[in-house]
Amino acid sequence: ADLNTDNLLDIAAVGRDFYVSWFENGNDWATHLAGYSPKGYDAIACVTMENDRTDLVVATTSDDTIEWLQNNGLDDWRSIQVTSSAAAVHRLAAVSGFVFSANYRSGEIVLYIPSESFDSFHTLTLDDDVPQATFVS
Repeated sequence: ADLNTDNLLDIAAVGRDFYVSWFENGNDWATHLAGYSPKGYDAIACVTMENDRTDLVVATTSDDTIEWLQNNGLDDWRSIQVTSSAAAVHRLAAVSGFVFSANYRSGEIVLYIPSESFDSFHTLTLDDDVPQATFVS
């Protein structure tokens, strides 16, 4: 995904090192930080939520949260909680502002639908028995 609007594809990654990082193509893959959680992150997806910049959606299994990291420009990210009851997300996908999660404890695929103002998300459970779901977006 192009995270800094320079028309080059960048790379975003999460890990148990507590950070959401992105690596800038065209700048010797310089490392930038987009988020931090003392519990680490387990899943990530890129999405354009408000038709401006490419944002990130991340999940933390240890506290069952999904966050939208709103990209406000180079190294300016705002964290917005999507949910605090995501029940052990092991996969995330996001398309046109909609966030999908697959949860290994509950076996659910859940769709999170943003409000018109993007300040809250409606939850819709799509399936409750898909423990190893894989998304392609």
